[in-house]
Amino acid sequence: MILLTVMKEYPLYKNTSRDLLAPLSSVTLRHSFVKECILLVEPAEHEFGYHCAGRRATFVYIPITSVIQQQLKRPDVFDKVFEKSSPTFHSYSSFTDGTL
Repeated sequence: MILLTVMKEYPLYKNTSRDLLAPLSSVTLRHSFVKECILLVEPAEHEFGYHCAGRRATFVYIPITSVIQQQLKRPDVFDKVFEKSSPTFHSYSSFTDGTL
């Protein structure tokens, strides 16, 4: 009885239990949660012909520019990347220090 009560109060159980119709209790609900709440960039798949065995030849990649754009939408990441620092003489402390 105590174990069951403790288990039902466990956050993972509360969010994934089918008995409680929790927000993450099904694959569809978890997928929609990830789409809405997590900055996720879906991989892109491209087809470029066929193998000699007759199967499709594809490659999958994650677009890096989209990943960077998504990460820069997070205020904590944005602030860290574009943090103003005073340059120090004879040392580099940021990717913005130095000359081209």
